[in-house]
Amino acid sequence: MKVLLLSPLPPPHGGIAGWTLTILEHYRNNRFDYEIIHQDTAVRTRRVTNSSLLHRIISGIRITGRIYSSLRKRILKEKPDVIHITSSASIALLKDLLLLHLVRKHNVSVIIHFRFGRIPDLRRAKNWEWYLLRKVMRQSKVSIVIDRISYNSLMGSGFKNIAYIPNPVSPNIEKAAISIKLNPVPKRIGKVVFIGHIIPKKGVFELVNSSVAIPEIEELILIGPFEKSIKQKLLTLAKKRTQASWITFTGSLERNEIIYQLKDTSILVLPSYTEGFPNVIIEAMAMGCAVIATNVGAIPEMLNIDSNNPCGICIRPKDSDDLKKAFSYLLADYDRVAAMGKNGVERVLSSYSMSTISREYERIWQNAIGLESNKKLHNHNQNNVTNYQ
Repeated sequence: MKVLLLSPLPPPHGGIAGWTLTILEHYRNNRFDYEIIHQDTAVRTRRVTNSSLLHRIISGIRITGRIYSSLRKRILKEKPDVIHITSSASIALLKDLLLLHLVRKHNVSVIIHFRFGRIPDLRRAKNWEWYLLRKVMRQSKVSIVIDRISYNSLMGSGFKNIAYIPNPVSPNIEKAAISIKLNPVPKRIGKVVFIGHIIPKKGVFELVNSSVAIPEIEELILIGPFEKSIKQKLLTLAKKRTQASWITFTGSLERNEIIYQLKDTSILVLPSYTEGFPNVIIEAMAMGCAVIATNVGAIPEMLNIDSNNPCGICIRPKDSDDLKKAFSYLLADYDRVAAMGKNGVERVLSSYSMSTISREYERIWQNAIGLESNKKLHNHNQNNVTNYQ
C-alpha cells in the first residue's frame, strides 16, 4: 500500500514534526508492506516563537502554494492509495480545504489527522474555525483525533467518520524505557525541567512565578527557543530568589541532549494553556519522570490521572497557586515522585508503543480504500486504541 503523508519535519523538533520522524523511521525500517511517501509541510519563513496572525497568514499563503503544486505532481507520479494529511487547524484549515479539493479531483481517499486539543472549545464557540473544521471533516474519508475528549465531542456533534488514536513513542525512546524499567537510573532531586517554546501560552510565567516561592526547586531548566524580551522578563521574576541563579535557559537542544536532561531530572513540568498530545510528556514518562501538566487536551488520559497508578499531577491552566501546590506535594515526598515515574514507564510500554499504534493507522488506511469489510469498528474491542465507525 502506498500512503502519501503530508506533515512537517524538523526544525523545530517536537510536536507534529517529531511524530513525523517516528512514523517515517518505523515504516522505512520495519514495515515493507507499506510505502510511506512523505511531503514536508513545515513552515520555515517565520520564527517559531512568533504567533502573530499576520505572519501566520503570510507564511500560510507561501507554503500552501508550494504544497499544492508538489501534491499535484506527487499524485500523478506516485499514484498513492491513500493520502494522510496532518492538520493544526486555525487558518491552516483553509489550506486543508484547498488540498482536499485537489485530492477529490483525482479520486484518492484522504484522511485528515487533527493534531491539536481545542476541538471541544471550538464546538462550544461555534465560530469560523468550527465551521471550517466541520467542512474539512465532511470532505475526508476519516478524521483522526489524538484525545478522547475531542472524539466524544465530535461524536456528540453527529460525526461518525472519526478515529481516536494517541501518538506513539519513538522506537529509540521505547528501547530506553525498557532499559530504565530493568535498570532504573538515579534522578536529581530538586531539578525540574520544562521543554517547549518559551512563550506565554506555554505557561512559563506561571511556572517561574510559582518556582520563586519554592526553594526545594534547586534548579529549573527551560529548554526551547525563546525571544530575548521574554527571557529578560522571566529573569526579572526569577531574581526574587537568589538573583535567579537557580534558572537556566538552554535554547533548543538536540534530541539526545533532551533525553539526557529527562534521564537526569525527577520532574517535568508543562503548564500550557492548550495542548493536543504533547510528545514531550510521553518522552518524560518513558524516562521515569513524574509530570506536572495542565488538564488540557489528552494530558489527563496520558498521565492516567483517574487511575490508582497516576504518572503525574494535572493542574488548572493559568493558575500559579495550583502549580505551586503540585510542586509542594511532590517535593515533600520523593517516594511519591519515584512511584509516578515508575508508573509512567509502565504506561508508555503498555499503551504507546509503535507496534500498538501503527496497527491502528493501518486499520484506518485499509478501511479508507475498502481493503477491510465495511462493518462498524466502533467499540469492537474495549482494549483497542481506535474507536471508529
